[in-house]
Amino acid sequence: MVKRLKDKITIKDIANFCGVSPSLVSKTLNNRKGVNEETKEKILKTVARLEYSPNLFARGLVAQKSNILGVIIPQRSEIAFANPYFPQVLQGISNIATEKGYHLLISFPGSKEKLPFHESNLVSGVIILGNLLEDPNIYELERRNIPAILIPGLTRESPLPSVDIDNVDAGYQVTKHLLNLGHRKIGFLIGHKNSKYSVQRFQGYQKAFQEFRLFYDESIIVETTSSVLSGFGKMSQLLTRSELPTAVICLVDVMAIGAISAIKEKKLSIPNDISVISFGDFPLASMLEVPLTTIRIPFVEIGKTAGRLLMDLIEGQDLKIKKVVFPVELIIRNTTKELTQ
Repeated sequence: MVKRLKDKITIKDIANFCGVSPSLVSKTLNNRKGVNEETKEKILKTVARLEYSPNLFARGLVAQKSNILGVIIPQRSEIAFANPYFPQVLQGISNIATEKGYHLLISFPGSKEKLPFHESNLVSGVIILGNLLEDPNIYELERRNIPAILIPGLTRESPLPSVDIDNVDAGYQVTKHLLNLGHRKIGFLIGHKNSKYSVQRFQGYQKAFQEFRLFYDESIIVETTSSVLSGFGKMSQLLTRSELPTAVICLVDVMAIGAISAIKEKKLSIPNDISVISFGDFPLASMLEVPLTTIRIPFVEIGKTAGRLLMDLIEGQDLKIKKVVFPVELIIRNTTKELTQ
């Protein structure tokens, strides 16, 4: 076995060992033409013996292109990974990246921080997962040539392609389901107004009430964050009211878990006292003590679609469809029930 020359082997070391130029080593490693088979075999054997590992970042800076995809999640990492939405979409993105020979570089910048891939060639393309509606970084991406995909996208027109579900229809379906069950005092634990999910699902809520020619109670529409703790806290506040809602809609399943815990803490029954409905259908939704009624969202497929679109952009293809919108399905389980007088 060859003794390691130093802690980090470089292309120049490989070239010196083989008696060839660094550019010839680079061509071999990138599978380019211009290297005869004998030299190629010699270089590859040396690479294996010296346990050479390429510096992917440096490769991107030199070649003006890398085999790395950037994924931006404008959330704190502890919040993102506590919500099954992010890992499942990332799984789909990763499946396509691996299939195409790419690696993922994930960043969790704060909402006011500059996106980390703007000023370099570290990545060949970017996916912003859970993008905000108002984010100066999106305007930055729009004016640059970096291939980029948004999940879920914007409510305004944008040159950046996006992948999402029909959020308005999702909000409409859950609200109509509760209205059909006789509920009229329907709370909504909604996310921030800077979220497309919040804005459009609430539009669906309003649409259902308008269809039934009913007014909704604005005092039980509560803005919060998408976490178990926020669901628990905001639901606890609703339960201090003199007149309780008979049903509550939660923006995401993890929020519904917190809301359910708050309802149980007050010794109330689900769904006999309060019905709960949500969005997502995360893997354990059907296995809760009271299986959750929710909107099924194809998270993994959303990630795969975003990955495929990004690959097409990187390869210079013109996208025929720039806004991919998945239909949704209401999965009725045990947390919703007809209201009895």
